[in-house]
Amino acid sequence: VSKQVIINKATLNLPEELKNFDKQLLDYQNSLLIYTYEDQLVHQKLDTLVSRAEAEFYYEQNIENFRLNQNAYQIWYIKVPEDAPFKTRIDELYKNNTLEARNELIDYSRQYALEYFFEESSWFYEKELINELNFLQNPDWFNQLVEQKYLSVQPEKEIYYLGITELRNKGEYAPLNLVRNTVVSAILNKRKLDYLKEMRSDLYKAAQRKNEIEIY
Repeated sequence: VSKQVIINKATLNLPEELKNFDKQLLDYQNSLLIYTYEDQLVHQKLDTLVSRAEAEFYYEQNIENFRLNQNAYQIWYIKVPEDAPFKTRIDELYKNNTLEARNELIDYSRQYALEYFFEESSWFYEKELINELNFLQNPDWFNQLVEQKYLSVQPEKEIYYLGITELRNKGEYAPLNLVRNTVVSAILNKRKLDYLKEMRSDLYKAAQRKNEIEIY
């Protein structure tokens, strides 16, 4: 109701030349038509698959755009109950960097762990890591993990064993796996812009050949 009151007041008080929106409405309609048409074409025609090689090439060509603004970590961890069996064996294994020790830890985790994570291609920004494992908000524990590359803690009833596989410091280049989504989005956006530019050019040339263009 209040909106209609304002509309009525504006209609009464504005001069006719300020109430004529025909050109703005036509421009807006045309913009919507173009956007919708091009959006449909992009969804129908654009190849959205990005190969590993293509992502690596873009990453290397634009490497300076991928400097870290915070530390990034590649980690693994397991979470076990305080009465978990064979804990002394875990104590022996979790600081051992050999493939055999890691495989034994994975086998153990599948049987006894409440949670475990061994995705070696995954990276976490520091803030993401602390949010994921919020007991790392304790600065003593976090600093111990970073300095020693290993940590065993019991924040409540469960025990966590963690290890840092690799660390990239703020200012260093982000690993590709960490910024892959950004890289893929950039590649697809460039493909979209290139496709639209070529499509517009082709349409214009076709219209010229058919004498469909009038210059005023």
